[in-house]
Amino acid sequence: IVMDDPSGVITTQYSLNDGITGIVGTLGDYANLIQFTPVMDPGPATSSDNVVIPELRTLASLIPADQAKLIKVLDVTIDATLVNFPATATNINATDPTATLTLRTFPNAEYSDTPIPASAVNLICLVGQYNDGMQISPRFLADFSDPATDIEAPVFSHPSGSYNEPFDLIITCATPGAEIRYTLDGSEPDLDSTLYSSPITISETTTVKAIAYLGSYASQVNTAEYVFPTSVDDPGAPALQTALLGNYPNPFNPSTSIVFSLKEAGPVRIDIFNLKGQLVRVLLDGSLPAGTQTLHWDGRDNAGNEAGSGIYSYRLTSGSYSNTKKMLMLK
Repeated sequence: IVMDDPSGVITTQYSLNDGITGIVGTLGDYANLIQFTPVMDPGPATSSDNVVIPELRTLASLIPADQAKLIKVLDVTIDATLVNFPATATNINATDPTATLTLRTFPNAEYSDTPIPASAVNLICLVGQYNDGMQISPRFLADFSDPATDIEAPVFSHPSGSYNEPFDLIITCATPGAEIRYTLDGSEPDLDSTLYSSPITISETTTVKAIAYLGSYASQVNTAEYVFPTSVDDPGAPALQTALLGNYPNPFNPSTSIVFSLKEAGPVRIDIFNLKGQLVRVLLDGSLPAGTQTLHWDGRDNAGNEAGSGIYSYRLTSGSYSNTKKMLMLK
């Protein structure tokens, strides 16, 4: 949510990615933008260096529920009529392959008075809204990156978790032409690590780390931890738990696979909901044996109609266990 402190109630100095606990205030609405106005200073930060990973989105997919989210949009062309970014809050058209929205600059930002990019960029930004129009606002110069050197981190086909059966791990990278290097011993991968060329069979407890390279440019490292019981008779073996492990790929178009584990055989239900909380699909309502399970969603609702782009939640219910995760369909 957007925090607006026009009276300067908060006097404590914070750093980027600090966490604040026990903040008190009121909720208001400014031209359909929900705002939180503090009424007291919450005091020192209760955590620091928190990691906020931008959601990968398209401009056309943004809706009011995305207000204040940190997102990343690929291949954005910014109207360069003004030549330089103004030092005042200004509306500028920004276009990605799906839509054109308003880019609202922050006043006296780090990028103020710097040239507006003449070619498409990948853009990290905050989501805003004014009346019925969605807006985006970059924060710093570092939020603008050259698509040629902006390397997406590798993505694993299977999420971290407990598994009973071996599987073939597929590692992909959304950046065209990038090569993937990986390790299986938990060490940090580099250019000298094994080059990924085909699926990797995972049959024992393994920590996989992967990095993508495009020329001399590198992505962030992605990590997955896979746990296998060494023996059902071994009391020291990790016990299989009922858990919703995740879905892959995510984002997806138009289908994805949902992975979960069951501690014991029994009834299982998996439901898919849209952002309004409306039931889209009952993917499973039956009984399954214990172990790691994978279900495929073809992107259709209960009536067989194709679901649209957007954020969906999926819920696993089994006995007293219930958990929900989110996924993003991008068309």
